[in-house]
Amino acid sequence: MTDRVPEADGVRAADVALLLSDGAGRWLDAEPADIPLGAVRVGARQIHPVLPPPPAFPGHDAYLVRFPYELLLEPDVPGPLWFEVAFRLSCADGSAVVVTDAVPRTVLAQQAPSRVVLDELLNFTAAEPGEPGAFALPEALPVVDVFGIGGSTPRWRHSTKQTDGVRPGSYSGWVAILVPEGCDAVDVVCSARFDLGPDDAMGCLPGALPTSFTLRLDAARAATVAAPRTARESALPPTPTRPAVPAPTTVPVVTIRADAQAVVEGGLGAEAEDRGEAGLGSDARVGARPGGNAAGGGGAHSGVRRPVGVPRVFVSYAHDDEPHVEQVRLFADFLARDCGLDVVLDRWDTDRRRDWYLWAAEQVREADFVLVVASPMCRKVGDGQIDNTRHRGLQSELALIRENLHADRAAWTTKLLPVVLPGRTPSDLPAFLQPQSADHYIVSGNTVNGAQDLLRAILRRPLHRRPAPSERVRLLDRLR
Repeated sequence: MTDRVPEADGVRAADVALLLSDGAGRWLDAEPADIPLGAVRVGARQIHPVLPPPPAFPGHDAYLVRFPYELLLEPDVPGPLWFEVAFRLSCADGSAVVVTDAVPRTVLAQQAPSRVVLDELLNFTAAEPGEPGAFALPEALPVVDVFGIGGSTPRWRHSTKQTDGVRPGSYSGWVAILVPEGCDAVDVVCSARFDLGPDDAMGCLPGALPTSFTLRLDAARAATVAAPRTARESALPPTPTRPAVPAPTTVPVVTIRADAQAVVEGGLGAEAEDRGEAGLGSDARVGARPGGNAAGGGGAHSGVRRPVGVPRVFVSYAHDDEPHVEQVRLFADFLARDCGLDVVLDRWDTDRRRDWYLWAAEQVREADFVLVVASPMCRKVGDGQIDNTRHRGLQSELALIRENLHADRAAWTTKLLPVVLPGRTPSDLPAFLQPQSADHYIVSGNTVNGAQDLLRAILRRPLHRRPAPSERVRLLDRLR
C-alpha cells in the first residue's frame, strides 16, 4: 500500500494565482494587478487505473484521480467568504472525458472519516470492513458543494459562516473518470474563484490566473503492469494523516465491487444508503408492512452505526401508489447521499423480519427530526378518514407522532417537519400538523437549492443571521 503516489514522470505543484484588480470585469483571467492575495496550489496528482475495465462501459478505460489542493494566503489577507477550484478535463486527442462521480460530495454537516470503494457503475459507495480496493476519506467540514458530476469539469466550492472566512489549508478531491479506450493523456486546466467581503476587497474585483498540466495515463498503466502482483492486488492508500512508505515505481490498482452494494462503516453520512435501492438495478423489494405504510429505516438493529454529530432524520410517508413510494425513496436518497444526513427509511431496513410497530416507535423516539411527507393517503389516515382496518401501520405511526406532539407541543413542533414534494400541496398534510398555521417545507427538487428551506431547518442555519448587538452599536457609532 502506498500513499501520496505521484505520476510516474514526476509532478510539480501548479499554482492558480489569486489577486485583486481594479479592472472592469467581475471575474478576471488576466495579468495580476498590484494586489496579490495568494494561490490555490495543486499538489502531486495520483492516478489509479480501475481494473478490470468496468463492463458497464465498453470501449472505455476508467481511472481514479486524486487532486490535492491548498488555499494559500499572503500574511494579513483575510479568509475569503468562499473559494472554488475547478478542473476542466479533456483527452489530449480531443476526446471527451466523463466524470462519473466525485467526493467529497455536498457537505452540510460535519462528516466523520470514512472508507469508500467504486461500484460497477463507477460511483463511490461506503466500503465494508476489510474490503479490498477501499480508500480513506478524511473528516469533512461544512460547507462543501460539488458540481460537474456527469460532465468534464468537476469543481468544489468551500464556504463558511465564520466571520474570519474560509481558513487556509489542505483539501483534496477524488474523481472517477471514463476516457476512450487507449487514451494516453488527459489535459487539465485548473482555475479558481473566490470572494471577499466588500470591506476586505477595497472596491477591487477578485481575479485568478488558471494553470494547466497533464495527467499521464499511459505512465500510470505502465507502472501498474510493472508492479508485482502483490502490489497490484493491494488496496488504495490509507488516510493521508497516517504515514506510509512511498513506492515511486508502482501505482496501486483500483478494483470495483461486483455486487454494487454499500454498507455504512463508521458513519459516512453521505453514503448512508442501500445502494441496491438507489437506482443500480437491484431486484430488492420492500417486504410487506402492516397497512402498507413506509417510514424510515436503519435503526439500532440494522447494523448501521450512527454518525456522530450528524442529524438523524426519520422519513414517514404513506404507500399511496408505487410512483409516490419511488419519489420518496429518491428524496431520502438525496438527503443521505448528497446532503450527508443520517436518514432512516424502511426500504433500507428489510434485511430481516421485524415488528414494525416497535421499529417505528424506536425511530420516532431516536430521530432528531421526523419528516412527514404529504400525500392524499397520509392526510386521510392522519385525519381519521379511512377504515381502521386499512393502513394500520401508518395509523399506529401517526398516532405515536400525535401522542408526542400532545405531550410536549413546544419541542415536537420544531421536531416535526411536514414536507411537500413536487406534485403535492400542503392540503395533502394531516390537520394535526397545522399545514396552514405552522411551517411546512416545499421541496421543488432533489437539489440543495430545491430543498434549501428544509435543510436550513434541519441544520439550524437560517438564511439571514441576526446581527449581534455590538455590531449594531458600531454601526450607530459610524453615523455620528
